[in-house]
Amino acid sequence: MIKELDILRNLDYVRTSGSEEELKAAEYIKEVLKEIGIESEIEEFKVNGEVIDKQELTITKPYLKTVECKAYYGSGNCEKLKKEFYYLRDDSDISLANVKDKIVYVDGYLRHWLYSDLYNNGAAGFICANGYLFDGNKDIDQRELRPGQREIGIIPGVQINVKDSYEMVQNEVSEVEMTISQHEVDKYSHNVIARIQGADDDVIVFSAHYDSTSLSKGINDNATGVVALIRMAEYFSSHKPKHSLIFVFTGSEERGLLGGKAYVQRHEEELGNIKLNINVDMIGETMGSLSAYVTGEMDMVSYLKYFAKEKAYPLKTRQGVASTDSTAFADKGIPAIAFNRSSNLQPIHLRYDDLSQISIPVLQKDIEFILNFAIRMANAAIIPIKRTIPDKLKEELDIYLLRKRKDQ
Repeated sequence: MIKELDILRNLDYVRTSGSEEELKAAEYIKEVLKEIGIESEIEEFKVNGEVIDKQELTITKPYLKTVECKAYYGSGNCEKLKKEFYYLRDDSDISLANVKDKIVYVDGYLRHWLYSDLYNNGAAGFICANGYLFDGNKDIDQRELRPGQREIGIIPGVQINVKDSYEMVQNEVSEVEMTISQHEVDKYSHNVIARIQGADDDVIVFSAHYDSTSLSKGINDNATGVVALIRMAEYFSSHKPKHSLIFVFTGSEERGLLGGKAYVQRHEEELGNIKLNINVDMIGETMGSLSAYVTGEMDMVSYLKYFAKEKAYPLKTRQGVASTDSTAFADKGIPAIAFNRSSNLQPIHLRYDDLSQISIPVLQKDIEFILNFAIRMANAAIIPIKRTIPDKLKEELDIYLLRKRKDQ
């Protein structure tokens, strides 16, 4: 048995979508599966790729200062784009009416519909920021325009650290100049897939992503989920289940569930046999509580609550759409359960998501609980959850997957 800590240590590096490091992690997962007697395959899928040649942001009024930045992938090119600087304090119609022909600063993450509003109101460019004002570092996350944003239209934009954005607003910066030069390249991400044939062809798919964001080694998010799937695959390799099982280690989840979406698209003809998806994304943290999000009927929510009581394991259970690969399956009509342990102290998508955040005893207990539930499902006479998605969850999926605006 390969120790949980050894697997985490061997994934203790940044693994961004489409990178050599992400492929290295996929090959490592395949190797570990082989060591425990399970054959797997690596499926390649194409993802957007850009190389930044030049990225500059300069304050030009009321003083001159260069601000460190990272260009948004896919946000086009611009040369010395000098415009009035405008701080968008909220997304009200009143504020949006003032963005035309300006470079607009947006607090935090550039959400899809806010980007649409900026584009439709004629913004010339955008600036976003990440980090914490009183943190000791000045890290800058590498962000991108997602495919849906690119379809709306291209506005050049950069990411900076929040310390610089705070200074700009505090000092009443009125004009900035932006230069971006980038070009497209072919990039590929990968899913690692293993199958354990059961006594029948009804299928349960287990999923967990193994990629990370640009600042994070992704130990909590989500090397812990990788460990959980490896442990479950190891168990079922020597305890043959009634129902067939597929284990999918997805790449590029952090870029909009791309690995999960690639899997269901490539295996569309096989989806009819899949009765349930069980996803694991972030468990084993030293603090916090274990949760299960059920994108399916309320009966399964009740079932999980009773099961947790039976096993004397604290579990928060709710019906809803989870921000993880389970949603890619639910969108195809496959009921999904997403397990996650979270706390208010959880440092994800930052340099602090490292081994120090994980308790191996908690990780082992989380895996044991999820495995016991998986055993119950894998050996049930009939997989008990109905293969249907309630209408209210279909609407939540439409909102989450940006097919519908929440306020419409």
